[in-house]
Amino acid sequence: MNCEGAQVAWARRLRRALGADEAADLDRHVGTCPACRADVEEAETAWRVARHEEERPVPAGVRERALRVPDEAPRIGASVPARPSGTLRRIAWTAAACLLAAAAVGGALATYHRGPGWLRGLLGRSGTSPGGGEEAPTHDPFPLPEVALHSLDGWPGAGGAPPADRIAWMSDLDAAREFSRYSALPILYFVCDEGSAASRQTEESLREGAAVRASRDFLCVRHTPAEYRLGLRLHAIPTFFIFEPDGDLLYISSGAVDAGTLQGTLLAARQLGQFPTGARFLDLRRRIEEARGLYVQKRFGEAHARARDVVEGSGTALLRQDAGAVLAAIDAYVRSKHAFARSLVANGENERARAFYAAILKEFGGLPIHAELRAEMEALPPE
Repeated sequence: MNCEGAQVAWARRLRRALGADEAADLDRHVGTCPACRADVEEAETAWRVARHEEERPVPAGVRERALRVPDEAPRIGASVPARPSGTLRRIAWTAAACLLAAAAVGGALATYHRGPGWLRGLLGRSGTSPGGGEEAPTHDPFPLPEVALHSLDGWPGAGGAPPADRIAWMSDLDAAREFSRYSALPILYFVCDEGSAASRQTEESLREGAAVRASRDFLCVRHTPAEYRLGLRLHAIPTFFIFEPDGDLLYISSGAVDAGTLQGTLLAARQLGQFPTGARFLDLRRRIEEARGLYVQKRFGEAHARARDVVEGSGTALLRQDAGAVLAAIDAYVRSKHAFARSLVANGENERARAFYAAILKEFGGLPIHAELRAEMEALPPE
């Protein structure tokens, strides 16, 4: 029996169609031919793997697709020429190579999941999944907290220039107080009686703009009840209520007010309340936005200094809240890293703790906690 006959005989043996005499001839040839013996060993391996896979459950839909193959086969293979007799060996080698590659991948997976830690670490550092898929997403253990600032869209005074007539309508005094909490300007709340001469005189003074032109740091809000209760009944009409931008009542004035008196009242209230003007408000707001930008860039010392200046120097609740949000985000980020550094020390990982402290000391330069971090690092045991 020659090599080609051995290939045919081996195929018949797999189909259990090989007689005893032919089987003996095949065994004798395989025993004397190294090339055929290697082919047979590879084919036996492939056969065992195939039998093993045959016992596994078939995925849903595979049988239906396989049943359609006979209907398509005549059309697909009609123009395919007959294969030469030497292709059987190439088919066997190709199948063996595919099976060996699959076995290598399976072995690598098994080694990764059950093998030594150094190999798992090596594969983990490669940036790819064990199966050779896409790179795994990185996870930041210390994410920056979000900082949301109040929107200034539609807020009076936020644009720097006052409204055209600086007189707005509002339903009641409580609404005016709430409105002042989110205004860039103090609120002059004007309660008037449209039927009284004093109210008409005061409103004319407002509309003429004498007081408004003298002090461009107030927003006038007009209301028209005959009287209003604010802890006591006010019988003098008109009445002015002046609110700070954070909602606190600063000044009450009753009775007829001419342009000169109104001008003096507004200027006195401004000096008493130390309100930021429209331009000053925008400057402080710009500082807060710069502080948030520095925070996102992790320039924490500069961000902290700018936000702290606004908190300490602004009389506007809105600005204090936004600057405080930047300071709170910095504090939360610093505390998360500080807690991790202390956990390393508690676990006895002094070398890692020393390196981590050195990194955050550089990162948190200029912050109040910097001295505390340096003291903790210097207190670590020597190397």
